Amino acid sequence: EILHHTQRKKKIGVVLKLDFEKAYDKINWDFLLECHRSRGFGPVWCGWIQKILSNGTINIKLNNEKGPYFQSCKGVRQGDPHSPFLFNMAVEALSKMILNAPKEKMLIGLAPDLINGGVAILQYADDTVVCFEHDKESAVNLKLLLYMFELMSGLKINFLKSEILCIGGDDDTLTFYSELFNCQIGHFIMKYLGVPVSYSTLRALDWNFVDDKFLKCCESWIGNAASSGGRPTLLNSSLPSIIFYYMSMFMLSKKIIEKLDKHRKKFFWQETDGRRRYHLVKWSRICRSKNKGGLGVKDLHRQNISLLTKWWWKLETQQGLWQDVIHAKYLRNDMVPSVKSKFGDSPIWKAIMKVKEIYLAGREVILNSGNVARVWNDPIRGDTPLRDKFPALFSICNYQEITVAEFRNFEGNDLFRRNLHPPLTDQWNDLVKVVNSWHLSDEADQISWTLGKKGKFSTKSVYTYLERPLAGCDYRWIWKAKIPLKIQIFLWQLFQDAVLT
Repeated sequence: EILHHTQRKKKIGVVLKLDFEKAYDKINWDFLLECHRSRGFGPVWCGWIQKILSNGTINIKLNNEKGPYFQSCKGVRQGDPHSPFLFNMAVEALSKMILNAPKEKMLIGLAPDLINGGVAILQYADDTVVCFEHDKESAVNLKLLLYMFELMSGLKINFLKSEILCIGGDDDTLTFYSELFNCQIGHFIMKYLGVPVSYSTLRALDWNFVDDKFLKCCESWIGNAASSGGRPTLLNSSLPSIIFYYMSMFMLSKKIIEKLDKHRKKFFWQETDGRRRYHLVKWSRICRSKNKGGLGVKDLHRQNISLLTKWWWKLETQQGLWQDVIHAKYLRNDMVPSVKSKFGDSPIWKAIMKVKEIYLAGREVILNSGNVARVWNDPIRGDTPLRDKFPALFSICNYQEITVAEFRNFEGNDLFRRNLHPPLTDQWNDLVKVVNSWHLSDEADQISWTLGKKGKFSTKSVYTYLERPLAGCDYRWIWKAKIPLKIQIFLWQLFQDAVLT
């Protein structure tokens, strides 16, 4: 979102992707313990951490001969479950330093008009990206901050493997920053946390790496080795995990999904070495839930929609940097139900907007103060929306998205496009009585999910909702029978008239 915003505003933005050299091996112990103390950890805890760091011993194996054990004086041990936590404590100091830099006017992050000071750093463990607006003095300040962090923490930033990327800048600008940081020039699309990141729409060609991963896990020997019961299990466990991570952030095109389904079909029907097999059941039927007459293999398109819908729930019920950016960029004068897609929206937001109506189908507002609940459109406390009770008034209302709190405090004379004649006056009086009968409190309105259990959102509930139009036999007695899974699948195929004789 911030890359797209920078590009749309025609500003020059700089992105520095950092690479830490032998991250776990060079952390300074004194710095790590000081990080714990500064976060309020007591002497007992710090003593435990010191023992974890100093009690380990290592030796060097050369020509298959082990040397004497000795104690290290820095770094954390590879494979220790505490090591990721300790490393995160250390590198978070870099995040604090760069986040404080805009406050001291040492640099300006990207999209300062959306977030105060701009977004200057995105960090998860050792995957670190620093963003700032084009300014040579800011770049020098950033390099000094990085050197100071190296001296304090003992960590070494490998600038030769780090990358510099530029949004809206020319080759001279990119070359200047590359020489200043002594790093190589990168190009969009870049990878962050394994996800392709760019300010423009991703092409089908950019998803080839996912296809390669999927194909590697669908190797023919795996399909041949697994039984007819094991193959559906793998299709629902190991293989989807490869693609679900990306599907939770992007709306995959029909072409990409068809390509992935092609690999899944070959895996399920054991097509190997160019040898074709009969596809005895339509893939669309296999990709139905078991209570809809299918095998329970996930339909990728429906799962993609379910995963993207979760972003709407996060937007309304959680707080964070992404929520702040979205509210400042798209919801400054709109609410979630009323926001509309625009030509200049980012590719990610366009994908999320495509599933908005599905989210609204299960969204319910619990009325408290009336700051979110809409008078006309929301079913207040399970009742019919007022737009259906009073359609004539709703059709001439100028503020069809007005909230309950705004309606209660409305003092203007332009609520309707024209004066109300006597029949509509009676409807207006009835509407006012209904609205005034709603008891309001000081607590903010809450969002509930009607399709899930206990009002909580789940992607499973959305997937089930998307399967509602499907009709099929429920072979529950097959799946509940205490027989091997491959026999259950054989019986299912038998009832599909899909057994070769």
